[in-house]
Amino acid sequence: MYYQCTSCQKILHNPPAPVWLCGCGKPLSVHYEWEGVPRDIRIEPEEESLWRYTSVLPSNSTKEKISLGEGWTPLLPIGNNVYVKDETVNPTGSFKDRGMAMAVTMAKAQNVEKICLPSAGNAGVSASAYCQAAGIDCFVFLPETIPEPFKKETERYKSELVLSGQTISEAAQAMINQKDEDWFDISTLKEPFRVEGKKTLGYEIAEQLGWSLPDVIIYPTGGGTGLIGMWKAFKEMLGMGWISGPLP
Repeated sequence: MYYQCTSCQKILHNPPAPVWLCGCGKPLSVHYEWEGVPRDIRIEPEEESLWRYTSVLPSNSTKEKISLGEGWTPLLPIGNNVYVKDETVNPTGSFKDRGMAMAVTMAKAQNVEKICLPSAGNAGVSASAYCQAAGIDCFVFLPETIPEPFKKETERYKSELVLSGQTISEAAQAMINQKDEDWFDISTLKEPFRVEGKKTLGYEIAEQLGWSLPDVIIYPTGGGTGLIGMWKAFKEMLGMGWISGPLP
């Protein structure tokens, strides 16, 4: 496994831990030696979670994985060859659990003890749940306008909740101003492993459609890690020969 900057294209084999941004300040992407090499489909069929795809995930993520049963969500037909991927059945009710399971697992593997992030709601709840499971302190910065259920869910998982500003951008600035040196920032695209968790959406869709892809995917983009992750999965599967044909 190695890392490549998504901007300057610099390749890093052993960056300082915990792995964060490239020295140029742009996001790093995780890459593997097996990319582009044809090989048989390798999954763990008895594992009904995103961890069925351990063969395409960071190897050290599977040693002490932090899992609440995320992933392997149903693909529901709704007629006229249209399907809905139901991510509400994830442990905290959203697709954010995929990214947080991997990010917190890798943070734990890198001896991180405190995590922070700004959120508009779902990511904060998800990070709180996985940090509690990992025994990592979590500091969540939310806008003051956040709906009450998100506050209650975040606090239920014993995270430190800070309300600041009217938008997630203002909450993020408050986090930057207040964070201690030992807080590890797992904001969107600041560390590379949330994308690795989110890419399992792409693998699941392909597997559930008999290792084929739909013509079109409509996705609530949000911060973008899910969209980036699915595209990464599609390119990986093409390179291994698990799928063929045009991409969505």
